[in-house]
Amino acid sequence: MTLAELAPRVKQILIWISIFLIFLIVLRFAWFVGKAGFGALFGQKEDTQTIRFGTLERPPLPTNKLSVSQLEISLDTPESSLPQTPELLNVYEIQRGSAVLLSIERASGKARSSQVKGNPKKITPTIYKITDTENANRSFTYYLEEDSFLYLYDWKKDSSVLSDNFIYNNEAAIREAKSSLSRISQLPEDLENGKTKLTFLKISPKNQKIVSSFFEANAVRIDFLRADLNNTPIVYQNPSSTPISVTLSPNLQEKILEIRHHYNVVNKDNFSPYPIKKSSDAWEELKKGDSYLALPEKTNLKSFSIRKIYLAYLDSSKQLSFFQPVFVFEGKGVDINGNRVDVLSYVPAIISKHIGN
Repeated sequence: MTLAELAPRVKQILIWISIFLIFLIVLRFAWFVGKAGFGALFGQKEDTQTIRFGTLERPPLPTNKLSVSQLEISLDTPESSLPQTPELLNVYEIQRGSAVLLSIERASGKARSSQVKGNPKKITPTIYKITDTENANRSFTYYLEEDSFLYLYDWKKDSSVLSDNFIYNNEAAIREAKSSLSRISQLPEDLENGKTKLTFLKISPKNQKIVSSFFEANAVRIDFLRADLNNTPIVYQNPSSTPISVTLSPNLQEKILEIRHHYNVVNKDNFSPYPIKKSSDAWEELKKGDSYLALPEKTNLKSFSIRKIYLAYLDSSKQLSFFQPVFVFEGKGVDINGNRVDVLSYVPAIISKHIGN
């Protein structure tokens, strides 16, 4: 076959290949248009197979004492816009202790480690309190169901523990707090690798206020903050005081005024992705008042300038069943007296149909 005879056949083959490619492009376009149209008419079917924990309990966020809808709220992020958020985010199961571990003997052992010796007194079926037989100002309360505890030194009955001057610096205070905790309970890894926050306090029988340094303080609280969970930060129901904290006195004989220890053990191996609200929906809920404002006590807020919006996991001093995310609206507020205050506002992040009442 000559070249002249072959050319028409090649041309015909190329024409049919072009027609076939055009057909494939049109078919692909029709598929996406049809899929989008079906979704618009009948709604997208959610992949419920990925949702393993069913309907979740609502995050432990109390109702605000003031109405957010009455505040002057402004969006003042650097971009002056709402952030893009993922469609899904993991919810983690909280691991519960066994009845064997959460025994009265365990409570007594922890109390002895905190230098409190005595017989446990039953407050409720799951709460026991031990008062030290050598110094009645020391007490240790153990919550069996939650595997949490509270050590207290009653400084109101012995205010002499507040009368000395601190010889600590920040690093020494943190070391003392970690040492005091480790005698009672091993510090979890995410707290060991997390940050600490120091709050300097001036306390008296009538009031308690925050001051700026050891020089002014007669107590200092060290709060332990969890490390991020899969690059997502952890926030707290009460940002001013975390579930695990140690309060120190300047007295060298009675160094510890208080130890609070409530730790929700996150099972990182048992999780389920859940659909997340759009940031625009969370923003509308905030403006309607469907949120929780984390404010210092007795703060009457007038305005709230939002500087940062992000997703975080909410931790609490209450026993949780699941570790779930919230939207955090962070910024500066002004109270009715013109004072500037730091403000955090939380909105549940899981879409509402997966959250119980």
